Amino acid sequence: MTMDSSRPRIRKALLITIALTVGLGVVVAPQAGTERAFAVAVQYQWPAGKDPDCSDSNHRFGIDYSGHFHTGDDWGYCGLDPSKEIAIADGVISETQENFHGPVGSRWCGNRVTIAHADGKYTTYCHMNSISKFSGTVARGERIGVPGGTNGTDTPYGTHVHISIASTLGNASNPIFGTPTGYNAEGQAYSPNLTNPAEWIRAHLGSVAPPPASRDIVKIWGDPAIPAWVTTDTGLDSNEDAYTSAVWMSGTNATLMIAENGALERVAHTTSGWVKDDTGVSLTGEISAVNMGGGTNPWVYVNTPNGNVYEIKHTTTGWTKHKLPNVSGVDHISAVNVGSATPVIMATSVTGELSEISYTPGDTWRQLSTGLVGYKRLSSIYVGGQWALTYAQGLSNSSLYEIRGVTGVGWVSNQVPGAASTGSISTTPSAPGVSPDWGQIVLDNSGDLVRVWVESGSWHVASFGVNSYRQMSAVYVSGNWPIVMGYQ
Repeated sequence: MTMDSSRPRIRKALLITIALTVGLGVVVAPQAGTERAFAVAVQYQWPAGKDPDCSDSNHRFGIDYSGHFHTGDDWGYCGLDPSKEIAIADGVISETQENFHGPVGSRWCGNRVTIAHADGKYTTYCHMNSISKFSGTVARGERIGVPGGTNGTDTPYGTHVHISIASTLGNASNPIFGTPTGYNAEGQAYSPNLTNPAEWIRAHLGSVAPPPASRDIVKIWGDPAIPAWVTTDTGLDSNEDAYTSAVWMSGTNATLMIAENGALERVAHTTSGWVKDDTGVSLTGEISAVNMGGGTNPWVYVNTPNGNVYEIKHTTTGWTKHKLPNVSGVDHISAVNVGSATPVIMATSVTGELSEISYTPGDTWRQLSTGLVGYKRLSSIYVGGQWALTYAQGLSNSSLYEIRGVTGVGWVSNQVPGAASTGSISTTPSAPGVSPDWGQIVLDNSGDLVRVWVESGSWHVASFGVNSYRQMSAVYVSGNWPIVMGYQ
């Protein structure tokens, strides 16, 4: 199933007014063009932890160096972790937009999120590599996406976020307007509804929001004697925004690789219990671990916010990391062992294009398009043949798609009936002898952990009966049910 990604995808809050209490006031998500006036104090924080020393001095609010009008400020990341973009004030998401790149050579918003605040202001965040949250309430300091670089825009500033503040929804969706002849430095001749972000934040600055909550690392497993799903606390914890990837290496437990606070860590079960070790490898981005021959350490692949992919392996001298050549524009990845000396990596771009990354012995890494477009997070397994079997979320919806290679046809996509996901997605092989041509898929759907599988030729979807779990990753060890690792 091929989806058209040539047009921007806009998601708006319900066109009826959505209201919720935030502090002493009410936040609403009205239609574009409306203004709101509330006498409610809202606390803001600097997007990169400090300001505006951390922003690009050449690309502040007002007339920029090129003579164009810049609707907000560009914040770089000054050595801070660029794996997430945060909301700078409490609010409710009023609109998100994907695949918004404009004409070639333009400097448009890319992926963006707009948040309505209780003081009547809207903040818009541009140039995201990907969006993490599409609707609902957000807290100051909460993750809403992953910052990008150019992200389809013609801007030379590298990884950064463009933030605009306005009192009218949709007023500052684009960072750059045409040459504003006669406009003053504040752009008031263009729109009195735009606000200088640095000045506004400084005047309404609250204490910096606390870091993401620490969550327990847990193992969820199926106990056939009950039968029921059982949650076991490993006694370890991690940052709730950290990426995870579970992999079976040996024994009856999974190994969990974690990308946390700019470093790669390994969680494994030993004779003395669960332990968490720092590999000494620095990284930022989504990870995918794969067992390439037993032992105690998997190979790990990471896609960075700028779209590159790195390979991390354990050798006799310790953990090593190197960049894969000829690979770019990657937004999400899933590495899978297909029985060769190196894995195949299935990847999606920010525009939803699905590609296959593989290594040719004696040659180099190659990234080839599957010809399919319209996907974001994905997870792959190997069930035989020459292709990986992939399950992916729709780019413009939460539906689940099965993607497999068919001899003589090529790559084919079909929607999995009744399955949806708004969070993590993980796939494991089915139990031996049970539907070997399909996988078991574990989905996070708005906090509800869901298992999807094929039985007697039909798809089945069932909740684990547990919720409030994040960054879950599943692995097959034995029996009929997968082991799931993640945060509670």
